[in-house]
Amino acid sequence: MTLLCIFPASAYAYLDPGTGAMIIQAVVAVFAGIAFFVKSNWQKIRGLKSGENKLDQESDSSEVKDDSDETINKAS
Repeated sequence: MTLLCIFPASAYAYLDPGTGAMIIQAVVAVFAGIAFFVKSNWQKIRGLKSGENKLDQESDSSEVKDDSDETINKAS
């Protein structure tokens, strides 16, 4: 039974142009998703590669928050 599922007989199926376009769209979407993921997490990926400590990254992010708070207070 398993062999019949793995190696089925000819299905005589038809793939119309819409199906082909959908397959191409899915492939492009996968590459775009991977590119977006890498771009949005590039600093984390680069930090893992260079061996930075997580505590260093957290202190850097807190410094950014402090700077933005001062900017908001100055604008008020």
